[in-house]
Amino acid sequence: MKSYVSIIKYYPDTSREEGFGVGIVVVDSFGKESRVRFSNERIKRINSAFGLKKSKLLGLSIDEYSREKFDKRQLEYLADYTNGSLRFSKPDQFVTDDLNRKFEELYSKYISDYSELDESKYKANQRSKHNRVGQKLRNHFLKNPVLNQRLDIGYDFKEDKLNKLLIGSSFIDFIGGNGTVFCGDVLNLDVEEYTLQRNFYKILTLFEALEKEYTPINKFDPRDCKILLLKEHVDRKENADYMERIFNWHKKADYGILIKNEIEDFEKEIAELVDKKGIIKFQDWRKTLDEDLIG
Repeated sequence: MKSYVSIIKYYPDTSREEGFGVGIVVVDSFGKESRVRFSNERIKRINSAFGLKKSKLLGLSIDEYSREKFDKRQLEYLADYTNGSLRFSKPDQFVTDDLNRKFEELYSKYISDYSELDESKYKANQRSKHNRVGQKLRNHFLKNPVLNQRLDIGYDFKEDKLNKLLIGSSFIDFIGGNGTVFCGDVLNLDVEEYTLQRNFYKILTLFEALEKEYTPINKFDPRDCKILLLKEHVDRKENADYMERIFNWHKKADYGILIKNEIEDFEKEIAELVDKKGIIKFQDWRKTLDEDLIG
């Protein structure tokens, strides 16, 4: 049986184009069956992450949609014309002989909050995924004599004056400088959506703080602040929307994007750039800047 699925996304800040999947609608092609479900727990966690209070208006909208009987035409209309805090994706077609079973599969894949699953397993899995790429990159860099000697790897700005400009984590995978600040951070796309959102904002906040600090003294080039992405994650269909956001930021701010097949490929290219640009450790570079200002 031909059927359709639409993801309902929550936009905690309607002025920005960053939404989180919090609900799902599945309908059959005959308009006879439809199912909808929201994850209230996921909405609570998103609000908590953004420092938002529970919205009565949002709750009323969720209640209304939860009672609605949808069809494909209605989903297409909602995808085109909703622009508030809840918005619908264009309905995607799929084929199934068991709509209820498929609904549960799709809800589990796109929406389920960890509190709806085995919490301990979910948290362990997310922690593992989150740490895996960045930790592997830093381990490779630490073992590379060029990178280890000429970059601060796993640098934390918490004792740095830039920390006052940061929101959340003040940690970056690598940083150095020569002429301009040179740095990069891995963005792991293979994590739960709100974790990905938080990590992406962390990178942008770090880069913006560096820009504010070093642009006035002509020591900042956005192309030397790099977002590192694994190609296998970039190529996944489910990451297409997020990649569009990343490239929009790339166009807007001109931050560098580095996409590679393997961690070793990042290591090789960054080592070549470090050698070519004569990069030195960030803390050493900062000392030379301070000495020049005093002198």
